[in-house]
Amino acid sequence: MDKFQSNIEHISKEDQLLFTAKQITIENADEFHLAGDLTIEGEGRRIHADNGLYQRHSGELQLNGHIRYLSEPFTLTSERASLSLSANSGNFTTARFYFPTLAASGSAASLAFSPTTATLSQVSFTTCPGENPDWQLNAPKMQLNQAENLGEAYHLFFAIKGVPLIYLPYINFPLEGRKSGLLPVSYHHSDRNGSDLQIPLYWNIAPQQDATYTPRFLAKRGVMQQLEWRGLGNYQRGEIAYSHLADDPLNELGSRSFTHLSHRLELSNGIYSHLRYQRLSDAEWLTDFDSEYIDSDADEAPRILQAGLRQQHLQLRATVSQPQALSSTLTYQRLPTLSLAWQPPTHLALKPTLRSEWSRFRHRDEAMIKGERTTLRPAVALPYHKSSGFFRPELALHHSHYQLSQTAAEIYASKPLNIPILSIDSGLFFERDLTLRGDAGWHQTLDPRLYLLYIPYEDQSLRPNFDSNRIPLSWDRLFSPDRFSGSDRLGDSQQANFALSSQFFDPSGSERLQIGIGRIHFFNSPKVTLNGLWHEDLDSATLLRTRLTPNRQLELRHQQQIADNGDSLALEVGVRYQLNPRSELRLTHYDEQQSNAVNDTTAPLQQSDILANLRLSPRWQIVGLWQYDHYYQRQSDLILGGEYRSCCWSLRTLLRRQWHEESNRYDESFYLSLALTGLAPFSNRLEDELERGILNTSTSP
Repeated sequence: MDKFQSNIEHISKEDQLLFTAKQITIENADEFHLAGDLTIEGEGRRIHADNGLYQRHSGELQLNGHIRYLSEPFTLTSERASLSLSANSGNFTTARFYFPTLAASGSAASLAFSPTTATLSQVSFTTCPGENPDWQLNAPKMQLNQAENLGEAYHLFFAIKGVPLIYLPYINFPLEGRKSGLLPVSYHHSDRNGSDLQIPLYWNIAPQQDATYTPRFLAKRGVMQQLEWRGLGNYQRGEIAYSHLADDPLNELGSRSFTHLSHRLELSNGIYSHLRYQRLSDAEWLTDFDSEYIDSDADEAPRILQAGLRQQHLQLRATVSQPQALSSTLTYQRLPTLSLAWQPPTHLALKPTLRSEWSRFRHRDEAMIKGERTTLRPAVALPYHKSSGFFRPELALHHSHYQLSQTAAEIYASKPLNIPILSIDSGLFFERDLTLRGDAGWHQTLDPRLYLLYIPYEDQSLRPNFDSNRIPLSWDRLFSPDRFSGSDRLGDSQQANFALSSQFFDPSGSERLQIGIGRIHFFNSPKVTLNGLWHEDLDSATLLRTRLTPNRQLELRHQQQIADNGDSLALEVGVRYQLNPRSELRLTHYDEQQSNAVNDTTAPLQQSDILANLRLSPRWQIVGLWQYDHYYQRQSDLILGGEYRSCCWSLRTLLRRQWHEESNRYDESFYLSLALTGLAPFSNRLEDELERGILNTSTSP
């Protein structure tokens, strides 16, 4: 007969179902026999079948043949189904299903569902598309609870290409977003620790809180317990991490531990606080175990608490610092430091500023001088800025005063130190259009800059040195009055610093070439030093820098410091080639005399780096690092890593061979991690490892 439509009122008066079929036979005003291209629509679902029987009073629906059930939580196909439309529940036989939120599919001998749950028997489950998935989870029973965002499977086998490999009595996973459960298992092997297996268990406490417990099995050392908690609020975030190794047979301490606390608070009115606390049971912890919280070559573990106020014209800060020493060099503790920076708003041409600090220094060595230091640096500037250049004279006063514990030192330090600082910073801006390669759209800038500085000499050799170190020569130091960090030493200066830089821009506005030359010239040799010696070559030198970008992919970089006699004091040359937004090659060479900040001794750095981060395809990525020390004529670091990402699983591996100065030998390690999409995703991309301490090779142009 011809196609016939009929609106049938649902048992709920608020809703209606629309039945469409080629033939509809009504019996007893309650049973509807539907045959031929059956379609049922309503209540957020759509059902197709060859034929069916609907009982209006009970809301029961029997379907047969080429069944397709479409809804927001899932879609499925089957050959036979029994549904309760009034209860929004049902049972499908020999079903194939797909969950859009999880991008997962599979099959089941039977599937029973209710408004929030689904129970499957003899189920195969995967997030791989296609008829022949790379991996499957096969289980006699699986439950999916949409209300709790929870999927559970019992007595399941993990199979790759149809071959069962792993048996698990139980597993759970999220249907959408984050979910408590097992994160990717990782495996390391190193000469220092042997086999190293980590099994992280993730707890999704709340939308803004989570925790991870990771037992770490070390073949040569035992079992380490690792715990991490993270919290995030509207104005704050916190982090707690703790690792404990109860009995280490390779360390005389036996029990070893690491503690990390971090908290940041940032309020909209400018009030802030920052806490960072770390404690290590021993300095060898960083050598024996990788840590994402502290660099492996750190000399101290920070223990610092800061609180303050940031406003447009005013900054206040209180700091307590009591670091844990990880080397033989002990530093002073600040208990506490109070600092102020103030730039009052004014419409006058004169611009006043004030910086002040009060610090109380303590030291673990009782023989060291202890005491309090007060410093003030008021300044007034008369800036003049135009589009053609600028002129900024500034007069400042450095004031410092000590209250020390030792009597002899106290007598000298009771005399305040007042040193004036006069500086003039000036520069001009030139621009012109160019015609290069027959193209008239090029543009060049030329920026000469002159910095004059006068600081008279005051003997500071008998004053304590709590925190002053030599600042290495750099482009920024050309325009700074300070040769030393901290406030215990103010270098005398009668100097003129000159810089000339130029940039070339192509018609599109992209910079193609940047060149610069700078020079610090002292009219008299400075007398204020850290140890009584002044290395003229380290402070009075010519600086060169060049950056050439002939196209968007290639960058060539050069930086150099040249002494008056023509010797190269520091050299950095690098080449960077960007294959695509996710792939690059970098070659860098360093050759310099590094100055020790405390005693001005020099240690040469002659090193070459080759770094590769290659995204070969959407699935394949390779990273590598080769580091060679020319001074000691040995390879200092070698890393090879790769990652394969399919649509439904990922495999990551890293191999490292690193020279350790402490043991005077190479340490080799291997890392492997497997993740299944939808069950245990990677938390970081492979290149994120480069930004952490494992491959810390980034340089600044």
